[in-house]
Amino acid sequence: MSKKVKNFLHKFFKIFIIFMLAILVINVIVFVGLYINHRSKCKKEAVYMHAPGEMVNIDGKNIHVLEGGDTEADTTLVFIHDGLVCDDSIALQPLFDELSGYHLVYVDKSGYGFSPSADSDKHIDAMVDDYRKVLQEKGIEGPYVLVASGTGGLDAVYWADTYKDEVQAIIGMDMNYAEQFDSITTDEYTGFFDYLMIQFTKIGGMRLAKSSFPDNIGDVYSDIQMKTRDAIIAERGYTRDMYFENYYTVDNAAAVKELGMPEDIPMYMLMANPLLEPYINDDETAKTTYEEVKAEDGDEEFDYVAAYCSGAKEFYSQYSNITCEEMSGPARLYTYDPKGVSEKISGFIEENIK
Repeated sequence: MSKKVKNFLHKFFKIFIIFMLAILVINVIVFVGLYINHRSKCKKEAVYMHAPGEMVNIDGKNIHVLEGGDTEADTTLVFIHDGLVCDDSIALQPLFDELSGYHLVYVDKSGYGFSPSADSDKHIDAMVDDYRKVLQEKGIEGPYVLVASGTGGLDAVYWADTYKDEVQAIIGMDMNYAEQFDSITTDEYTGFFDYLMIQFTKIGGMRLAKSSFPDNIGDVYSDIQMKTRDAIIAERGYTRDMYFENYYTVDNAAAVKELGMPEDIPMYMLMANPLLEPYINDDETAKTTYEEVKAEDGDEEFDYVAAYCSGAKEFYSQYSNITCEEMSGPARLYTYDPKGVSEKISGFIEENIK
């Protein structure tokens, strides 16, 4: 190797090392600045971070439980949240106001919302057992009407299959069913990026993801409620417990599928369709995306609105005990039309729960 080549390589590696060190220093400065800004905002937001319910200790875990409505009512509704939702103790409040004639119970799973992280077991049998222990500790007796959202539907079905005497009915608010995870692997559903999100959230990175924060379409929430929801998401938008629940979702779905869908209790599936009016006209992002998809596909005859929930409708149609209905709105229907959701839930209960 000639001296000229050696000098070139020496300069090249020197510049490369300086460049990499500069990137490292810049990243450290950015991350430290992000963390300092996050902690500063957390202190200001502390005024909103007061749990609306009470804490119950089970097996060394502090679990946040919110009760509402009429605690003496004959029918108890237990709400089960999705695996990626941490603000439902606030987000459900307008719906709770509308359903005040029933005994209403909401539980933040360990590591969600106001329940501190506890590295708890996120296999479905353990999660359902936690729900049951919380209710027992609170002296809330069944049978219950389980009201599930998203992947909380897996918990509801497992509960109904395993403890039949404890469940009167299941109401799904755009809930998932086990067969939807048949073609997904654990690594596809929850990967290394999701694990990094735990650390990213700790340093305040969630604040940079504006899409993670909810809109208040229809002015459903007060200013304080919105600020509280934002504060919860900014501080606890993705925790270690949330990661592990999502990591085990595919396995949990397989366990639920093996048990099968309950056929001896009434079930009511409210399915969200964001393409239906009036929501499609209220959410500019949904409307723009819809128009872009139609333009890209170029199929003028295809009925996107009818197709949106067709897969779920076809699946549920094989069960005589399941009633399906579409509603205009986002996946979390209760954040857009709590009165409409309340009317449909009440109608189902009055007709099916004796």
